[in-house]
Amino acid sequence: MKKSGLLQFSFLFFFLLIFSAFAMAQQKISGHVRNAGGEPLPGASVKIKGTTRGTTTSTDGSFNINASEGNVLQISALDYAAKEVVVGTSTELTITLIADAKKMDEVVVVAFGTKQKSTLIESVAQVDEKVIKNRPVNNAVSALQGQVAGLNIVSYSGQPGVSPTINIRGVGSINSSTAPLVIVDGVPGSLSLIDPNDIASISVLKDASAASLYGARAANGVILVTTKTGKVGKITVSYSGYVGWQQPTELFKEANAYNYANSFNEATMYDLIKPASTNFDSSKIIFTQTQLDGWKSGQVPSTNWRKTLFDGNNGFTQSHYVNIGGGISHDDLTLRNNFSFGYLQQNGNLANTNYNRFSIRSNSELKWKQLSTNLS
Repeated sequence: MKKSGLLQFSFLFFFLLIFSAFAMAQQKISGHVRNAGGEPLPGASVKIKGTTRGTTTSTDGSFNINASEGNVLQISALDYAAKEVVVGTSTELTITLIADAKKMDEVVVVAFGTKQKSTLIESVAQVDEKVIKNRPVNNAVSALQGQVAGLNIVSYSGQPGVSPTINIRGVGSINSSTAPLVIVDGVPGSLSLIDPNDIASISVLKDASAASLYGARAANGVILVTTKTGKVGKITVSYSGYVGWQQPTELFKEANAYNYANSFNEATMYDLIKPASTNFDSSKIIFTQTQLDGWKSGQVPSTNWRKTLFDGNNGFTQSHYVNIGGGISHDDLTLRNNFSFGYLQQNGNLANTNYNRFSIRSNSELKWKQLSTNLS
């Protein structure tokens, strides 16, 4: 009995020794998860590799977890590439996640929120900033042309400043407007009044289920526009612009006054001839022989309408865009701002068809603890 009790005591002592060593190896790890711009990432997953133990970051991107030296922490977040960090002697960690373009494609804006593309059953199409930036257009509507299936954009006029007509999946009614509802940063607006350089992304909601939150106004579909916002970090200043001109590649050859008047008289004469008769009412002839002789000899000047309309109008165009953005993040305070100014001058090839557009936009976002505001 004495030997058995001694053996049991030895096993208990050995177990307590191992447990204490394990407990001493465990340490509380605190850290922050941020993106490349220094902004906190709330809701990011922090998990010890090979175990079921894990946690998520709070609103300020912070987390706490018990781990041993040598453990591997797996950190992941929506839209960002996953990262692994080996626990060392330091108990304070700052982890930066890099945005993953492939994962960002999996999230689309729907009404007042977002959905994962894999679980989306509504018909939604998205056009990102790169597509718009690579299209040299002066109108945001024209930037969407040919980019979204079922989105019909037709230009009925070449006059500068005239926005093309737009409808989604055809005409829904012949008695009312067929234009879709346009929402810019959560507020009803107009695509033609937005500088294309200000747009971060555009989502097109095509069917009733996707646009149901907007009610009857969304009967012809909804176009959601998200404009650019500032990023935490250094202040960035960017400029883009161009100068050019446009002119017709080929103009019609018009008739002079004599040819027009003579042809008009002949057409009128043949139109007034009675059947089986060569008699006609000469009073219907508009241009007299005296007028015809004057135009033919050049004594009476004839107006060159083509020269009057097109000459001196070279279609000069210039566009300038300046963007200033930045932000700061300290403890519970995050402040971001993006300011832009755009100017467009587009002269038409026809007289008195010039167009000028000034655009100013300022997006400010303030987050302090649980309070946030966005002003545009």
